[in-house]
Amino acid sequence: QLYASKDAERRPQMRERAAVTLGKLGDTRVRNYLLGCFERYQCDLRDIREFASQDKDPRTAGRLLLSWARGRSVLTGLLGDLKPAGGVAVANSAFDEAMAHRAYGNAQRSTLLIADLGDKSSKQRLDTVKGHKQTWIRLYTGVARLRLGESVAVSELMRDYDNLPVDWLDSALNLFATIKEDSARKALQPELEKRSKAPDLEPAMAAAAILLSWDPEQGFFRMLDGLSSKSTEERELAYFYLATDDSKKLTFVMRRALSREQRPFTRDQLRVILDNRG
Repeated sequence: QLYASKDAERRPQMRERAAVTLGKLGDTRVRNYLLGCFERYQCDLRDIREFASQDKDPRTAGRLLLSWARGRSVLTGLLGDLKPAGGVAVANSAFDEAMAHRAYGNAQRSTLLIADLGDKSSKQRLDTVKGHKQTWIRLYTGVARLRLGESVAVSELMRDYDNLPVDWLDSALNLFATIKEDSARKALQPELEKRSKAPDLEPAMAAAAILLSWDPEQGFFRMLDGLSSKSTEERELAYFYLATDDSKKLTFVMRRALSREQRPFTRDQLRVILDNRG
């Protein structure tokens, strides 16, 4: 009633809040309003994600796919879940266009969607850029190929990982964290575990952070060791990665660890991280 009221018509912010609330409840009456609000850049993805995730009308996914093609990269993950009709063709064509124009940022986002959609027929076009001069193109397409079932991509990925400048490690973490498939994670896990114990701390802790993003339960132990290390650098890196990974599961794991931790300094560090999460 509030969404359709005359009062809401006079007060756009009130109507928007009402529409977002109804959308989260799955009310299809607000479909056009929410999609239009997002398309006009008046609503954020968080305002429409819940509605879009449960709406069965193919027009919703279709309009979001069109927005993605127009540059709304924030939709990549959601579209990977929705798997809209025509999504594979659009993602493949977007990748081809981006590579033709050397628009490497667009090529990277297209590669993410290709991997999320999971159509193995896309591997052939990704194979055409093996050995590309741009490191990030090799990394993005290598991750996508691995996610699409090409296990040989592991050695190529780790070779590039080992040669990354320190300043690029956080971006590499964000890329590797997109890997959802158990088979792809299993293929990479031994290599990342080996690197997480290496003496060169920056890439070692970044590798540990990738494992943490996949499985907070298991990955936390390496971070806890780092947080308790005699090395100041290792402690700071462990603190940084624990503080920046804001997943709810990791929060639960840290709270449980705090209740059991006996080392005063480590307890204090865990408490500070958790307090900062609010």
